[in-house]
Amino acid sequence: MARINQVEGQLGREALTARQRDIAALVARRYTSQQIAAALVISQDTAANQVQQILRRTGLASRAELAAWASQRGLATDQNRLLSTLERLLTWCRRSMPRPRP
Repeated sequence: MARINQVEGQLGREALTARQRDIAALVARRYTSQQIAAALVISQDTAANQVQQILRRTGLASRAELAAWASQRGLATDQNRLLSTLERLLTWCRRSMPRPRP
């Protein structure tokens, strides 16, 4: 718990991308890499790699610490899932829309 408190002052949920927040939320719900892969329609290796990237970015040492970290920041809530979905949709729309010509 001390390690989580140490990291808490350094990084907030904004330190992660929307997709990484989704993955952290699933880890907080005790999903395995296989379950994360199925839920997000990605490969199991991609899911495992993403978890490792999140651990490196946050400085946490384990999935258990990540689960606690994500829960403390409200990432495991349904409201956060909706927010992450909307953020991804907005990003997709920005990339897909033609840019106005000068």
